[in-house]
Amino acid sequence: MKPNYRLLVFALAMIAQVSITKAQTTSVMGRFSVQNVTGCAPFEVDITELDNFGSSTTRQYWYEDKSGVPTTDKNFTYNTPGEYYLVQLVGANVPQKEDSLKITVYDPAPPEFEIHNCAGHTIRVEITDTNYDRYRVNFTATNSEVIGPGITSSEFDFGTAGDYPITVTGLYNNAVNNCGTNTKTITTIDNIVTPILHSVEVNTESSDGSTLLTYTIGEESVYVLEVSENDIVGFYDLYEITGNRENVTGINTLGNYYCYRIRTFDACSNVYIYSNIVCSTSINVKVDNGVNLVSWKTASGIPSSYKVIRNGEVQTEINDTFASSFDDDNILCGNDYCYEIQAIFNSGSSLSIDTCVVASKTGDLPALSTPSSTIFNEGVVLNWEKPIEDIQLSQYMIQRSANGKAFSTISRTLDTTYIDNSNSPFRQTLKYRILYQDNCGNTSIPSPITAPIILQVKSVNGNAVVLEWNKYETWGNGIRTYFIERLDDSGAIMEEFSVLSGRTKEITFSTDDDQPKNLRVRAESLDQTPLISYSNIRTVVINPLVNFPNAFTPDGDGLNDDFKPIGTKVFNFKMQIFSRWGNVIFYTEDMNLGWDGRINGKNALEGTYTYRVNYEDATGRSFDKAGSIVLIRDNNN
Repeated sequence: MKPNYRLLVFALAMIAQVSITKAQTTSVMGRFSVQNVTGCAPFEVDITELDNFGSSTTRQYWYEDKSGVPTTDKNFTYNTPGEYYLVQLVGANVPQKEDSLKITVYDPAPPEFEIHNCAGHTIRVEITDTNYDRYRVNFTATNSEVIGPGITSSEFDFGTAGDYPITVTGLYNNAVNNCGTNTKTITTIDNIVTPILHSVEVNTESSDGSTLLTYTIGEESVYVLEVSENDIVGFYDLYEITGNRENVTGINTLGNYYCYRIRTFDACSNVYIYSNIVCSTSINVKVDNGVNLVSWKTASGIPSSYKVIRNGEVQTEINDTFASSFDDDNILCGNDYCYEIQAIFNSGSSLSIDTCVVASKTGDLPALSTPSSTIFNEGVVLNWEKPIEDIQLSQYMIQRSANGKAFSTISRTLDTTYIDNSNSPFRQTLKYRILYQDNCGNTSIPSPITAPIILQVKSVNGNAVVLEWNKYETWGNGIRTYFIERLDDSGAIMEEFSVLSGRTKEITFSTDDDQPKNLRVRAESLDQTPLISYSNIRTVVINPLVNFPNAFTPDGDGLNDDFKPIGTKVFNFKMQIFSRWGNVIFYTEDMNLGWDGRINGKNALEGTYTYRVNYEDATGRSFDKAGSIVLIRDNNN
């Protein structure tokens, strides 16, 4: 039989029409259809008209609402999410002129998801979004998986290390596939890094306090910080963390402690991986007489030991895991002490906030070491060392004793040097000692005594000078020797005289040495590098040595024939001889010209005559000498 090709073509057309009809959604009265009625903005519809009214019949459309003028356009794009009724208005003479179709437009929100890194460059994708009915996960351009909300995908192995983009698309049932997508890039890893919590440090201790955490985590895995208050159980999630440090704020650190741990997830093995636990430490410090009471609070029995840190240094380490207090009696009154407690855990440590107090303590303070003394520019210069211990000083007190009298306070200072200028010209022996007080009003035991060297001129006999001085006090190793120094007017040493023993020295100067002698004592200690102390300076002037005979015999024998003084270094010389009645009988300004025993060319009578001599030495000092002389004659003169 010959085939009926017309029937075959019709059948094929019907099949095609059925396919089209199945892909289209028809209006309520069947007059028009669109490809899809559900999708995400922007959502485009194309109308296919299905009625048989003929081409002369007008067809108009409202796409969003009927408030405006209808349009003949059969294409429209919905840009705003919402539910709409697409309404057709026909110009045919029919009882029902309007037909409609419901259009639903969704927000194309990017779907939320997390990528879980597994060992061996394997990942799983967890859908955390709930906006869509289904989600398509594209691992690569050709590998994908469709899963529901809250579901984790199957494992996908990339095989090698690298950065891979993962795209998730939101899908609605019976809707156009034009909704939101979201792409994240994951760097695959060889292994999951186990988190390590290194330290927990309290930054601020208040009802709105904070703690600083340092840790080690991997870079390409998700890590969550967990916390438990005043316990090591009952952990709850805070938030995800990255980097290597995190400041946790908004917690009550007043008397409370917080235990922390870090968690990550191996999605391929479906197990959680936890870090070690480290708990914060709170501290409290109270002041008592002579002791600072330090206490702390943390997870008792969990730390292996505690370090008590004072002023930045470890004061003591306590190995009792249940310890919670320490009494610090190694303190000085008035000093500031800042304490921290470091709790040492099996892995990691915690540090409290530093808490500072001012210590209180009563009682005698230890004595200073021996002060030193020397004389400079006619002042006694005292020096001493600060107290051996770090005492909060309020003042030093300088006390002096003169000529064995009781010590009295002459000055107060905060320096470790004092100059006493009230003793010149040094006619008495002096002794000094130093005391000090702290901020609590405690006074020290007096220091050992120091006695500066006071030089005295014992005698001057012609050109011989005898000096004496007191013993210098006190050097710990004792005195090696004394020296006498002669200084010029600038203070430079001109001569030095050793002292073999004792504390007196006789020095005989040259008769030609008419300059003033500035003399002082230098003491040296027995230390390897000798300590030095100087006395005051005494200026000694040697008077010109002028001798006056008490008689003369003007007999022409060449011996004692005239009266004149004998001496050197004499200037501006004047001499007068007086009779017994007080009359001037001889005058001369020449020291070498003496009285020959004559008055107006005639021999004077034997007897006693008086003289008066005026002269100056090389320094301009004036001298006035008066005396009597006996004139003796033999019978022939």
